[in-house]
Amino acid sequence: MTELEKLEQMRRCVVFDPRIDKLNLLVLNLRCYTDITIEGTTDPKEIFSSSGLIFFDEKNKVKIYEQLNKTPEKKFEWVLLLTTDNNAPMPEFVQKMEYNASLRDIIRFVAKKFHVTSKKMAALDVGPYFLFDRKYLLPGSILSTDCIKSPNDSEIFLKKGSILTQQHLKELETGIFVPSQKRLNVVQTFTDSLHEQLAKKTLSSKERNHLTYNSFSMIAEQLGALGPTESTQELVQSSLLSLDTLIVTNPKLDKFLNAVSSEPTSFSYRHSVLSAFFGTKALTALSMDSQKTINQFVSCAFLHDIMLSDDSWHQFESDEQVDLSSLDERSKNIIKNHAVMAAKLVSQFKKMPFDLDTLIKQHHGNKHGNSLNSITISISPLSIIFCVTEFFTHYYLDHIDQNKKMDKNEFEQKANAKFSFPNFKKHISLFLDFI
Repeated sequence: MTELEKLEQMRRCVVFDPRIDKLNLLVLNLRCYTDITIEGTTDPKEIFSSSGLIFFDEKNKVKIYEQLNKTPEKKFEWVLLLTTDNNAPMPEFVQKMEYNASLRDIIRFVAKKFHVTSKKMAALDVGPYFLFDRKYLLPGSILSTDCIKSPNDSEIFLKKGSILTQQHLKELETGIFVPSQKRLNVVQTFTDSLHEQLAKKTLSSKERNHLTYNSFSMIAEQLGALGPTESTQELVQSSLLSLDTLIVTNPKLDKFLNAVSSEPTSFSYRHSVLSAFFGTKALTALSMDSQKTINQFVSCAFLHDIMLSDDSWHQFESDEQVDLSSLDERSKNIIKNHAVMAAKLVSQFKKMPFDLDTLIKQHHGNKHGNSLNSITISISPLSIIFCVTEFFTHYYLDHIDQNKKMDKNEFEQKANAKFSFPNFKKHISLFLDFI
């Protein structure tokens, strides 16, 4: 090893965490607050020689001391082990911290090890622009300032308030560049938990709608890219409580519409929250409004179309329309099977209403969730109510968005043509008062 390599190693720290979302946030924070070379990995086999190692060991399945001494070249001056077992015996160079320790405590620990004081942190000279490495950017993150693709670009890549999508990340070569003086604001926005913001009881309806929409967009992006991580599942729970609060505090349709229309949002979001609103009113009319049933219905409304990543995909009413479209085969398959795909994804969540995956799978009236228009009679009563609710929501939004006048007779005719079974037809009248 050359002297230069030794010097570089002395200023290098490796972070291991199997949770990709937690790993990325920690790496981004450490890079912003210190001038240390920080690398992150979710694979313990990729841990390489450096001055320090931060190792997350949630279930103590990995014997840290064996891993560290597995090969002679993997030696560290210090190791910070974040664990749920404080009694596990460790070598002297291993220091332990609670598994759910705060980012602030971890940053302070690392800064102290590398002799980076708060004064040095504030005075760091990182050039006019700071790079947020593409490798550690999470889809669904919200930008607190404009960013560019390269420090030489004059054209803004994403504006302040934009949500990073998987498509954006594919377009990046190295990452996003932000003005250096704003880097801490950017990483703070990435780190700030929407989960905590949504829990505030003092939010106005417009503020709550804004945060719920942001969380809806973030959940869709992160589920698509990372699957149901711990953080995403937390955010889903908070979003559902927030949506329920929106409905309860805005019981009349005009008031609810005013709240959810206070800013431009996606069709997917408006479709989801209005389905939840109309559905809870229908359940009340049917005396089926126990909190358990309401929770199940609202959860389904929020998550049932989570696989439809493009607003235009909501336009299709039948499998035949999808097959005749110019979309590629992968997109066609997702649209036709989005119900069963969403159900499988939600079935991996730890805390969700009982049988929610079945309700999501059957939300188009098909028992197996693999068709937009092949309706079967043998689905649950709640699934039937959801089918009719969603149909009405589409009708309602179609007329609102195109400024068309709604007509009760027109809706009844369309609904009766759509649903041939009596157990579906009997629920059509529940929605006429909204027209």
